[in-house]
Amino acid sequence: MTKRKILNGWKEIAGHIGRSTRTVQRWEFTLGMPVHRPNKKKRSSVSAFSDELESWMSRTDTSSPAYVRPILIVLDKPDAERLSNRKLALEIEKFNVLTAYSLDELFATAERAEYDGIVLTCAPDTDSSTLCGLIKEQFPTKPLFVVAPDGDTPEGADHIIHGHDNIELLTKVIAVLGHPKLS
Repeated sequence: MTKRKILNGWKEIAGHIGRSTRTVQRWEFTLGMPVHRPNKKKRSSVSAFSDELESWMSRTDTSSPAYVRPILIVLDKPDAERLSNRKLALEIEKFNVLTAYSLDELFATAERAEYDGIVLTCAPDTDSSTLCGLIKEQFPTKPLFVVAPDGDTPEGADHIIHGHDNIELLTKVIAVLGHPKLS
């Protein structure tokens, strides 16, 4: 049996388990690493017992990556006549949203960022089937949600939302990607 040692402060705790101070502070917050605060306040001095830390380390998976809410790229061309609230609706439901204002920007963003799906709004003067085909050709495994307010049914779209109804869009996105968790 290991002798119980009292560790005082983040530096001593971090040194004992061989991690940085920031890492052990994050583990306390995200994984419940056992530390003690004499005043029971969130921002007070900390201490820990070596045997409690070693036991916690042996039963806790610290290697799993942190959860990231689903990320969507929204292609929404600017229009002086209307303000799109599609991005806002997705963000209110706690999705991470990246906005692209052109097809070139969408392709550049998709090459640089890890993302889970694409949302495209069909413009009246655009060949939506060709646009969907170009996107699916580049990114065949990513779900493509197409908002078709004029009743279009563009080929290549994985999910079509008729009308301007953001609730229908959210319902389909959540059905495919799941509801974002706040952890």
